[in-house]
Amino acid sequence: MKSIPILAVITLLSAPPAIHADTAGDGGHVLAAELVSDGSDQFGLLRGRVLIRQRVDEQTVEYVWGGNICPGRDLADWQVQILFDLAATPYMLVVPQYKNGQGGSRCLVRWTAFNEKYD
Repeated sequence: MKSIPILAVITLLSAPPAIHADTAGDGGHVLAAELVSDGSDQFGLLRGRVLIRQRVDEQTVEYVWGGNICPGRDLADWQVQILFDLAATPYMLVVPQYKNGQGGSRCLVRWTAFNEKYD
């Protein structure tokens, strides 16, 4: 039996698992942010959504979080508030990061916001 050097074993055990990395969406303006409360018929499907009009092609793309569409991809209340603030703030662009959800949905997992006046 061939022995494996101890350094190789440590490297293999300490390597991060091969999981799907966050995918970058095209940046744009937040057109709308929606919060779905527990009294809504939609609450089982999702907790909220944000619509972003992409700068590159003017297409509107939906990003969602929570519920059966994006299980385990919930946003905290303060994160949702930031999305609403970005929707109301002129010149702010958002570059979303997402993971794939049910039915091809884009589950919002993080984002970067910047002021286009300084772009």
